[in-house]
Amino acid sequence: MEKIVSNHVSSLAVEAGAIHLRVRQPGVQSDQGQRAHAAAGGVEDTPVVPLAWVCGFAAVPGKMIVKGANRTDVPPCYLAMRCR
Repeated sequence: MEKIVSNHVSSLAVEAGAIHLRVRQPGVQSDQGQRAHAAAGGVEDTPVVPLAWVCGFAAVPGKMIVKGANRTDVPPCYLAMRCR
């Protein structure tokens, strides 16, 4: 995505249903930061079940699946508690 205005995110990409955010680091080119991952989880073949968002290294809720690869390479200590 182009035209992101943020102090913390330099780019965003969607790949196979997963959202990959590139984290802005001071003094580093905008396309070289570390990545954080977010994906919607759902129960396969059951569209009436609500979605659950899964981020970083968080466990996928029981019986749910998420699409796309987790490309998080931000150290867990810098992620929100629920994304560790």
